[in-house]
Amino acid sequence: MSDFVILIQKEHTTFQFIFHSRVFTLFGNALGQRSCARGKKFKGRLTLPFFLPTNESSFKRDAFLTDT
Repeated sequence: MSDFVILIQKEHTTFQFIFHSRVFTLFGNALGQRSCARGKKFKGRLTLPFFLPTNESSFKRDAFLTDT
């Protein structure tokens, strides 16, 4: 077995993976910033990309559809 490195393109990308039944999302634009700048709140409106479906997200979507 040899060691290897995986490169993730940072700018304008979102990387999602599942580890121990939990979904983790890495926003590439945030990784390009210094660590002290990542925790600052954004003043502009952020559009979130498509996320992997989870039971909780489908429950909220169904509740929203039935309320309207």
